[in-house]
Amino acid sequence: MKKISFLATPKLREKDTILNIISFLARRGISLKLDKNFAKKIGKEELGVSEERLVDGIDMMISLGGDGTLLRAARLVAEREIPILGINIGGLGFLTEVPLSEYEKALLSIFEKNYHIEERITLQCAVLKNGKPSLKFYGLNDVVIHRGGSSHLLHLQFFVNERYGGSFAADGIVACTPTGSTAYALSTGGPIVSPEVDCFVINAICPHTLSARPLVISSGKTIKIVETTGSHMGLSIDGQPTVSLDEKEEIIVSKGSFNVKFIRIEKNFYQILREKLNWVE
Repeated sequence: MKKISFLATPKLREKDTILNIISFLARRGISLKLDKNFAKKIGKEELGVSEERLVDGIDMMISLGGDGTLLRAARLVAEREIPILGINIGGLGFLTEVPLSEYEKALLSIFEKNYHIEERITLQCAVLKNGKPSLKFYGLNDVVIHRGGSSHLLHLQFFVNERYGGSFAADGIVACTPTGSTAYALSTGGPIVSPEVDCFVINAICPHTLSARPLVISSGKTIKIVETTGSHMGLSIDGQPTVSLDEKEEIIVSKGSFNVKFIRIEKNFYQILREKLNWVE
């Protein structure tokens, strides 16, 4: 871990603490790169590079922020499978294990090789228009199909490996990984899934029926989602800005070809559940 880059939330306020982290790493001979906008904000322009160059030749990325910043880091490094250390600044930070106050202890553990790598599966989402791919996205958490700005319910059908799964009227549908099971899918009544389970969860958002329950399937399956009435739909991956979809476009969700690697020091999934979500005592 001799070459490290930082990705930080734009809302970063703890400037002095961040400068302390940078000094701590520099004293140990670590080569550092920062996003150029972040570098300018904290007065370290000499370390700033473009976002495209941020992942070149690094051994590790440090995410400074909450879960949104960590998800952004995952999108940058995932195809190269560069490990990420999440240092939590601010809110819940379910995915970011290390509190800001414990950064030194965590980094020393990494330098002493007292850590392990936890791998999380990703998903791939393709939008088909007239049977041909028009858009493609990757995500760590989820694919969400929703009403966009419309007040009308969507009439959705889903298929698993081209086999008809079911249909319902609803505000939308979520297809998520185990990592995403503790995000938006949890709010829609989905199950909590341990991250080592190789699966997807499909769940309706506010369905107009009592029988549409969450469905857990193998991540080796392909999910196809279709809106049958031509209503306007919005598509969001990992909470990113909504993409508007035309009538009768098909959404195809499948397992990504790479995993995201988290650096874990001490805490396990169940401990984080108890601490962050107050899940049982």
